[in-house]
Amino acid sequence: MNPYRLAARRQRAAHRRVHGLAGWVGLLLPVLAGAAAGRLAPAPFFDPGRDVAAGLADIGGRVAVLLAAGVALAAYQAVVRGPDRGVVDLHPVDGPSWFDARLEEVARGSVPWLLAALAFVHPLGVGTAAYAVVALGLVLGWFVAVCAGVGVNTVAPALGLDPRWAPVLDGIRGPNPRLQAALLYAPGVALTVAGLAALAGTAGAAALVEGRPEAWEMLVPLVVGAGVVAAARRRAQEVVRYPVVLGEIEAAWAAREQGEEARHVYLDWVVRLVPAGWRRDLTRELRHLWRTQRGWSLAAWAFAALAALESWSGGAQVGVAGVAIVALGAVRAGAEDPPWLDAWLDLGPWRRAAARAGSVALHASPVVLGTGVGFLHGHPAPLVAAAAALVLVALLSAGVSVALRARAVPVYLPFAVLVWGVLS
Repeated sequence: MNPYRLAARRQRAAHRRVHGLAGWVGLLLPVLAGAAAGRLAPAPFFDPGRDVAAGLADIGGRVAVLLAAGVALAAYQAVVRGPDRGVVDLHPVDGPSWFDARLEEVARGSVPWLLAALAFVHPLGVGTAAYAVVALGLVLGWFVAVCAGVGVNTVAPALGLDPRWAPVLDGIRGPNPRLQAALLYAPGVALTVAGLAALAGTAGAAALVEGRPEAWEMLVPLVVGAGVVAAARRRAQEVVRYPVVLGEIEAAWAAREQGEEARHVYLDWVVRLVPAGWRRDLTRELRHLWRTQRGWSLAAWAFAALAALESWSGGAQVGVAGVAIVALGAVRAGAEDPPWLDAWLDLGPWRRAAARAGSVALHASPVVLGTGVGFLHGHPAPLVAAAAALVLVALLSAGVSVALRARAVPVYLPFAVLVWGVLS
């Protein structure tokens, strides 16, 4: 019996007892949101054009990459910054068994996202060949995203300690130690591997229906996913403890700094530009979001790059979706607030919500900047749509997270889908 799987099973059972029917509703909401988003999406999104195979590969590829991005971030949270790290790193650990449990955890947790993606593409016609092609590509993309997300984040410390990779890490790590750089850049590597393999899988699925030899590309996600898992599981016993070093490095680095520098976090330099009466509150919210949901801040820059590519041709779907997804990080951060936090911070709910809205807007602003590429190319609509979405989701996510805390995610998702459908 795998003890880590047993612990996860007991945690799921406890969660069901505490949340009851609300927990099952929370699992179904992403699927319903995906179906609603597919219905609200502009009709051209699902039009493959004259070249049906290439068009279906393009449709499936875009959705598969977004799905891979979410799964890769979930894998980073589970492997590197999961809540069980404080227990695992203090006790003897069976590396391969721990790795197997994390793989199952990420797979289980991301199944609703896969179902949401499958529901999103339902306008293609469930039961048709077009839908089957895209659905097969999405399943392959989900599989490789789970494998690459868990595998790359697990094996990253081994690369940080391998002298053969030292020249590469030295070229990109800046002031970070090599091990820390490997862990910090692992989510981007996982997303790149999973995204490229997912694109190959969707292209292979499209080629299959036409009987073209390129159908072999469907094997790419399977081979890549299995290869990464095999390599990571072989090194798991050696490297499973190293993510705790990330916290030790951060603490040691902060101890070397002086005064206020030790408390600096992402985007806090903007605080000096706001009125003095709001600086303290905004600084606290920036720190809270950075420390509890750091992956969402990294995701904003990935969505910015994708939004820049799409906005070049006048599209705003990725930009608006990116803003809404990054704002979800604040909703999740609010779910972790203990009930006494507002009293301890000496903030009323309205003031806390206003500060959180400002923090959300700052974290999602790279996505809006990405859509500005379209403005430079004569397409201002993506920038306007992303900016309007930024205002709406910042206010919405801040309000529901402060008012509802752990119950905020099911409320936020339908409204976020509505914003995406209207503005994209």
